[in-house]
Amino acid sequence: MNILCYLPSPALAQVQRALPSPHSIANAATWEVFVARVGRRECDIAIVDPCYGGEHRTVDRMHALASAVAGTPRAPVVGYVAVTAAAIRATHALTKLGASEVLIRGMDDGPAALSATLRSVVASTAANRLLRVATEALTALPAPVARGVAEAFEHPERFHSVSQLAQASESTRRSLDRWLARVGMAPARTLLACARVHAAFNLLATGHVRVRSAASQLGYPSTRALSRELHALTGRPGRSIGTAFSPDAMATLLQQRIMRSA
Repeated sequence: MNILCYLPSPALAQVQRALPSPHSIANAATWEVFVARVGRRECDIAIVDPCYGGEHRTVDRMHALASAVAGTPRAPVVGYVAVTAAAIRATHALTKLGASEVLIRGMDDGPAALSATLRSVVASTAANRLLRVATEALTALPAPVARGVAEAFEHPERFHSVSQLAQASESTRRSLDRWLARVGMAPARTLLACARVHAAFNLLATGHVRVRSAASQLGYPSTRALSRELHALTGRPGRSIGTAFSPDAMATLLQQRIMRSA
């Protein structure tokens, strides 16, 4: 995961403790460099303290960042602020800008919690991007089926079988596959495999989770079962999957599996 920061040294050190190698963490030398790189989408996630470098410039910074990302697909932005009056105002501006999360220094930024939060933000953003290729198809499905498929991608840990996906879709397995085929989507078994592999990738990409733990968290019967599914969909062994792809590259690969015509 490539992380771009604009943070004072203590906050940057906390991010580095939470996300050690193989993650790549860069701290922009200036606000202008940070904004330009976020605008060009040169990272998987951006972490910013908008008060860093002088609280008096916070409003101007927010305007510059909003202009840089307007109308473009962008990496998620996370605020990481101290508790000050200026930070509270900046947090409001970040929220209006569409920040995925705002973290408070010294409160919810322990290494494990910080890693989990950033992983969740990146996974959620990537899941939305992953399903974007199927937006038109999903709208053509009956509402319960569309909800069931979306839920499988948002919460794959809840779905261990196609039967569970069919139940969530208020359908039988056969009817579910017929509906999916009608709108050009892959069979339910493939969709569920894509959702679970995507979740496994996001766990493994943190550098904190091993294949065995990912398999357990996602309800696979064994480590080997997850490894087989990872290899079948990506061509890579489980132990290297977290570093073999960027979040965008993984989303692109799995999008090709989600739609029959892709």
